[in-house]
Amino acid sequence: MPAKFSVVIPNYNRQDMVCDAVESVLCQTYPAFEIIVVDDGSSDDSVAELTKRFGSKIIVIVQENSGVSTARNAGVEAASGDYICYLDSDDLWRKDKLELIARNVEKYPDAGLFFHDFAKHDIRATTVPYSTTNTDIFPYLFEYSSKCDGDTWSFSGHRLVELLLRGYAFYPSAFVVKALVHQQYRWDPGVLKSEDFNFVLKLSLRYVFVYVHQNAATVRVHGSNKSDDYITKNRIVLQTMEFVRDLYKHGMPKSTFNQYIYPKYFRTGISYIKKKHLILGVSYVLTGLSSVSTYGKLATVFKRKLLSNRP
Repeated sequence: MPAKFSVVIPNYNRQDMVCDAVESVLCQTYPAFEIIVVDDGSSDDSVAELTKRFGSKIIVIVQENSGVSTARNAGVEAASGDYICYLDSDDLWRKDKLELIARNVEKYPDAGLFFHDFAKHDIRATTVPYSTTNTDIFPYLFEYSSKCDGDTWSFSGHRLVELLLRGYAFYPSAFVVKALVHQQYRWDPGVLKSEDFNFVLKLSLRYVFVYVHQNAATVRVHGSNKSDDYITKNRIVLQTMEFVRDLYKHGMPKSTFNQYIYPKYFRTGISYIKKKHLILGVSYVLTGLSSVSTYGKLATVFKRKLLSNRP
């Protein structure tokens, strides 16, 4: 029996974009899906516009403004599909995205999460998406994987965790979660930024991930993206890494986490100093230098530079 997908679209004050997101789902070549838009207390005309344009083609849930994690959880509660797909209200899908995932769901039914490549589109600067994709930027993805077949790779165990700790970027609009997984894990409402990293890192300790090496989504960049607040985002990412290290590690040694956490503190601190956030930057640098993991990373960097400068 073909898999059914529930597409959860959280929305807050994006009446000019959310309808585009819905249209990109309605244009899918794979027929078995439902669309659940969860409006997170918008003050614009998002709900009226969605109702007028799409009527019974979609399910619209309206809640008080509670954050994107609560909105996604509300979508999960209402979902009837075998798999939950997430699409941010400012993003778009390629028309065969669900067909692509459905083929791989059939081949790898034990996987807990599927994800694919995507490209960004800065709508403030250009009329077309960038040709460089997420995996072009983070090619070390393949170093942590096992080849399946064709354009598909699988990830599991400590290697998957290390991929995330190293910094491969997961975006909700590019991943699909088995509904049964949500019986164990939901989005954390207390995490207001980088909630996707928090969610995926916890899943990585228990489930197999499958990656499809195709660009099947466009992540639109604009002035109201909440990821623009890089200081809060970096703080939450580091806190999440420490939290998972201390509470969810499942036999993975703390030293493995630390070799990523403390050098990240150091690098982040240096970047803050360059951006004139001096007190915060020095604090992060000192935290980074409190672990021997940082010195090993620094030694590797200096060695590479010395070798590259040889005549």
